[in-house]
Order: sequence, then C-alpha cells, then structure tokens
Amino acid sequence: MSVKTYIGYDLGDGEAITDIVTMNTSDARNEFSIDWTNMTMPGTNKPGMAVPTVFGYSNRSGDIVFAQKIADTPELVHGVRINFKRRPSDLMPGLTQARKLELKAVAEQYAANRTWPSIPEFNTQDMLDFRDAVVTFTNAIFEEKTYLSKINDTMNASGSTEIVFCVGHPTKWDSFDVAVYKLIISRSILGKGSYAWKPSSLQFAQESRAAYLFAKTPSSDVGGRRHYLPSNTCALLIDVGSSTIDVTAVKADSADSVYHHGNNY
Repeated sequence: MSVKTYIGYDLGDGEAITDIVTMNTSDARNEFSIDWTNMTMPGTNKPGMAVPTVFGYSNRSGDIVFAQKIADTPELVHGVRINFKRRPSDLMPGLTQARKLELKAVAEQYAANRTWPSIPEFNTQDMLDFRDAVVTFTNAIFEEKTYLSKINDTMNASGSTEIVFCVGHPTKWDSFDVAVYKLIISRSILGKGSYAWKPSSLQFAQESRAAYLFAKTPSSDVGGRRHYLPSNTCALLIDVGSSTIDVTAVKADSADSVYHHGNNY
C-alpha cells in the first residue's frame, strides 16, 4: 500500500499558490485514485486563491508579515520585498557553458546537505538577496500554523505516510537554473526532509507541464463522476504568468511526446 501527499508550490513574481493532492496506489488492479484538497492560502479565506509574492517586517514586533497583510496595513511594515523571484542565470551573467556545468554540479552537491557554496558566483549580493527572499517567503507560507494544521489533518484522514513537494519553475529555465533554484529551495522548510510530522522529499517540474498533469488527472467535480482528458485528443496548455509564458503541447495518450516552450521574459 502506498499513499502519498503531493503539495504543489508555484512561487511567482506577482503571486504564489500551493495545491495538495493525495495519491493512493494500493488498488489491486494496479490503478490509482486521487483526492484533491481545497487549500486556503494563509491570509485568504477562499480556496484556490493565490497570494501576493511580497513580505516585510512588522514595525511593532519585528515578525515577518506577508501577502495580503502588507496591503492591509502598509504603514505598519518595513523592509518590504516584492518581485524578488529571478532567473538564476540572470544573476550570474557572462558564464561560459563549461563554467555553468561546473556550477551546476556544485549546486547539486550542496543541495543534498542544505549548505551554501563559498564559490564567488554564489555569493554576490544579488544572489544572496534572491536566496534569502525565496527562503523567507517560502517558510512564511509553510510554517503558518493554520496551513500546517490543515496539511496534517488531511494526511491523517487519508492515511498518507509521505509528502512530496512539487515545485514549479518556468518551462524555459535550463538545467543550470533549475539546479540553483533547487539549492535555494532546499534551504527552506521544504528541504528539511520532514514536514507535518511526516517524511518529505522535493521534486521540480516545468510550470506548464504541471498544468497539463492537472488537466489529465481524474477529478470528481462534475456530477460526482471521474473525468479524464479524452483519449485520441491533444492538449495545449498556455500559462501566462506575470513575467513568463509557458506552453506545453501533448497527446492525451502519450506521456512521452511532449512539447515544451515559452519565454522567460
């Protein structure tokens, strides 16, 4: 029996959102069942609503304040950071392909033990600011008590024993960008190896590919019946974000024939 909880995380320039699904692969016919959970982001009261990708610090307590709370009381906040998500390649301009391969290997090595390289390219002020902003905002979401409690309750109700964090990245980021982004995310609560008192792991996916998987996944939203993307059809997903456009085109009957494209700017 295998019951896993997958938590999707899309950190965008303008807005960020999470989603949660439990997958049960214990069916005797080697099929699987999926249950979606409507997650309400911290600071909102409506499931499925994204939150602004912005944070700051309270003038009174010094505690982190993020998302909608900043818009509600901007005069009570300092040190505001907004629009901080960057393509790692843009923060290391002029790298040769050979150097990118070297730094990619370094990022992958250090991500495994959640430490930060001392190599100069990883320690410019822009890179450190990017790293710290991503980690701070990510922790603010996933450490929020109500959100954490909802995840824990969902897992206990489903009998899930493991969490997989699925983090989205722009489709046209190359393997070097993804490796650096994974290094950064690994330093947040998502990389600790446990969450909601359960073991956890990290994986990364192209954002438009994640949208396709959502369209192909069965749901029970219509008349209580499960619905799939119809056989013998094609799907075209266009994800227009605040700074990137991601496209996936794929046949419904094949997970192997996939076309990814987009624009990073």
